[in-house]
Formats: sequence, C-alpha cells, structure tokens
Amino acid sequence: MILCKVIGNVVSTIKIDDLNYMKLMLLRRVACDVINSDVIISIDNVQCNIGDIVLVLKDGSSAKQIMVHYIENINDKRLYIINSVIVAIVDNVNVI
Repeated sequence: MILCKVIGNVVSTIKIDDLNYMKLMLLRRVACDVINSDVIISIDNVQCNIGDIVLVLKDGSSAKQIMVHYIENINDKRLYIINSVIVAIVDNVNVI
C-alpha cells in the first residue's frame, strides 16, 4: 500500500470495455508529506476528489481481489487489466 495525492482525473474517449464506468484518477506518490515525482493512474473505488490523500493498492493481485467485490459477472479476463486501485481516503497522517 502506498500514500498518494490525487492530482487529476483521466478522461479517455476510447478504451476497452472492461474499463467502462470506472473512474480513473491521476495520482502522485507521497512520502512523509513530501510529494514524489512518480505518477500513477488508478481506479477510483472510493469517490475521491482532486487534492485528497488516498491509500492505493499498487499490486495486481491485491487490486484484483478488491475489485472482485465490485464488478458483476466477474471472470479472469476482466481482471487482468487492473493493477492499481484506490481503497481509502486518508484523513490524517501522523509521523513520529
């Protein structure tokens, strides 16, 4: 799991059918409140907004397991494309 800041959304006029109705967000990795230059595109599973700090699963296996609960008529063909999913909006981070 990694912390990211939502910096935008991704709009695509043409995409594979398996991504229809899935909101894609543009994320930048955060480490101890220092914004990194890494940019990630992820499926929004929690209705986040630009500027939110979010928790992201960036592992294909974990992301697929989360999405199994949200995609109807699941089959392996539809899940192979998912490798990053937003799973939480972070309210506060305390670094000791």
